[in-house]
Parts: sequence; structure tokens; C-alpha cells
Amino acid sequence: MVNIKVFSQILSLIDREHFNFLVRKHNSDKHQKGINSWTHLVSMLFRYPPYELQVS
Repeated sequence: MVNIKVFSQILSLIDREHFNFLVRKHNSDKHQKGINSWTHLVSMLFRYPPYELQVS
């Protein structure tokens, strides 16, 4: 299981203001139903922890 402390450190590397700027620029939340772009990104990152992304 992913260590939540490490996961929050990874998320802290993402500039949230720049992320929100890109969301507005590309209008990516225009047709969202239920979750916004940030929640989607977080869930995608949580689903694929680093140990699953290692190249064999």
C-alpha cells in the first residue's frame, strides 16, 4: 500500500496554481460531473503508485 505521507509529498510537488491555470485555459472542467480535474489527477496518481510503474 502507498504510504500516505509520501503520496502527499508527491502531490506537493505539483504547483496547484499552475494546474488551476491550465484547467481554466483548456476549460477542462466544463462538462465535469461529480469530480473536478484535481480530484481526477489525484485519484489517477493514487491508483498507480511508483512500485507499479517500475520497468522490468
